[in-house]
Amino acid sequence: MTGETDHKLRGDYSRMRPDYTVDQEWERYSEAEHELWRCLYVRQSSLVADHACDDFTAALEALDFSAGIPRFDRVNEKLARATDFQLVAVPGLIPDLVF
Repeated sequence: MTGETDHKLRGDYSRMRPDYTVDQEWERYSEAEHELWRCLYVRQSSLVADHACDDFTAALEALDFSAGIPRFDRVNEKLARATDFQLVAVPGLIPDLVF
C-alpha cells in the first residue's frame, strides 16, 4: 500500500507543507463564506440530537462553531487539552493514508 488514492487529488497544493497541511488563513474568508457556514451549521446541528451521542452533543456545544467558520488556532486550544487532537487545514483532497 502506497497511501495514495485511486482518484486524482483536487486542490491548490502550491502552499502545502510536506505533511499536506497549509495555513488556514482565516482572515481571508469572506462574510458570505461565514454566512454560508452559519446556515449549514444551523441545518446540520439540528440533526445532532436525533443522531449523535450525548458526549458528542456536549462537545459540539462546548466548541460553539455557530458564529462563523472556526479559527483552528482557537479551537485547538480547547481540543488539544481535551483530546490531544488538533484541526489542520489541507489544500484539498489528500491521500487516504495521510488522512
